[in-house]
Amino acid sequence: RSKSMPERKRALDVQEAYKASVDMPPCFSMRAKIANPADKEVRPGATSYTLGNAGRNGAMTTPSWSMGARGTGIPKPPNQPGPGEYQQPSTLYGSHPMLPVPGRVPKTTTKRS
Repeated sequence: RSKSMPERKRALDVQEAYKASVDMPPCFSMRAKIANPADKEVRPGATSYTLGNAGRNGAMTTPSWSMGARGTGIPKPPNQPGPGEYQQPSTLYGSHPMLPVPGRVPKTTTKRS
């Protein structure tokens, strides 16, 4: 070590440091505000463009197809009676035209009580 350098104290003297700084005014360091990186990014706003007729499921237009007439693909039903239009013969009362089965329930015309 050179003799011109002052001798350093090994430990900090807290009381002397307090006495030296007690009457000092506060010291603040300020710098310019840091630029926000989000300001550099350029994105279109919500109203800066038009959607036209586009929606989330595709273009919002009327269908480009139409329903054809029934005769083009499905044949017309035949002109005959359906299942509910004629009476079904039954063996319950013995009135079946082909099967000679005796009736199981007596045919009565009186009202039940």
